[in-house]
Amino acid sequence: MSKTNYLLKLLIALVISYLITGVATMVAAFFVYKMELGDKAIIVITSLIYSLASLSGGIYVGGKVEKKKLFSGMLLGLFYSIVIVLVGICVSKGGLEYSRDILLMFIISVISGGMGSLMRK
Repeated sequence: MSKTNYLLKLLIALVISYLITGVATMVAAFFVYKMELGDKAIIVITSLIYSLASLSGGIYVGGKVEKKKLFSGMLLGLFYSIVIVLVGICVSKGGLEYSRDILLMFIISVISGGMGSLMRK
C-alpha cells in the first residue's frame, strides 16, 4: 500500500470520527440542557463520545489497512486527540490549561482507536 493511500484512509477515518463527535455532541448537549446535568456527568458524557468516535474511526481504518492495524488505530486516536486539543486552544480565550482531563482524553482516544482497528478482519 502506498503512503498516499494509507494517509487517505487515515484521513477518511478521522473525518468519520469527527462527524460522529459532532452529532453525538449535539445530542448530548440537548440532553444535558433538558436534564440539567452537573459537571461530572458532562465529563463522563464527553469521555464516552471521544471513545465512541475513536472506536468508530478505528473500526473503519482496521478494515481498510492490511498490516499494522493496531498501530493505525492508535495513530488515528492520537491524531484525533491532537486536533481536538488544537481546536480547543484556538476557540478558548485564554488557552487550555494542562489538566488530567486532557491526558485522559488522549489515553481514551488512543486505546479506543487501537481496539476499534482490531475489531475488523
